[in-house]
Amino acid sequence: MGSDFRQIDRLSRRQRRQAEPLGQLPSPTGVPKSRAEAIPAGGSSAEGSSGIASPLSEVGRSQVAYTLTSSDGMFVIEYPSEITYNDADGREVVIINAPV
Repeated sequence: MGSDFRQIDRLSRRQRRQAEPLGQLPSPTGVPKSRAEAIPAGGSSAEGSSGIASPLSEVGRSQVAYTLTSSDGMFVIEYPSEITYNDADGREVVIINAPV
């Protein structure tokens, strides 16, 4: 039975066509542009940048509002509905968790 498979493999190797090489793709040039525009959080900042500046310092959190239970019921994870941080620039950052 093993020789039957070897014979089929030899036949299929002979009947295979060689793939034509496609060649190389042209290399990209320049700097890619972002489709999203930067919007400063809460208006304009001193540097004119947006986003969160690292590191974050936790200021407070709400009481436990949500629980997540594993499918077997052995683990229950409690997490707050929101956590408040201050970034390195002193701006307030609020992370709002969604219920699962």
